[in-house]
Amino acid sequence: MADDDGKTQEKLDALQKARDQLSRDWLSEEREKSRLTAAVDSMPVGFMIVDDYQKLIKKNPAVDKILGPCDEGEWSVTAIRAKIGSAYDFSGDVIKCYRQRIQIGPNDVLFGSKLLRFYMSPIVVIKESLTASGTVILIEDITAWKS
Repeated sequence: MADDDGKTQEKLDALQKARDQLSRDWLSEEREKSRLTAAVDSMPVGFMIVDDYQKLIKKNPAVDKILGPCDEGEWSVTAIRAKIGSAYDFSGDVIKCYRQRIQIGPNDVLFGSKLLRFYMSPIVVIKESLTASGTVILIEDITAWKS
């Protein structure tokens, strides 16, 4: 009976050790995620991630600063295309970037009194994957550079 108690205690100790390691790993991942989010949010360049359904899943504050307030409530590929107008086929390039898994840009677009530069890059998690998992879009206000 005492031997069974010893084995049970060993198993409980191993389980606690595994739990502690998972907790440390989770905390480390959360710190990395927070650091990455803070870095992206502090960039002066507009940063967006669009998923494979063209839904905006992440953007930093610079997007609002560069494009101004969204006329349709929330930014989306459609809302950005509407805001830019016919000067640039924004949604077409998002689709092309995603489907063909190619980088697009720089594309310079006159936006009111601003000159904006757009870059797009597919997000490829596994190189052998046939599709990208989304698209990264960068928007840079280059008005001062062109003056």
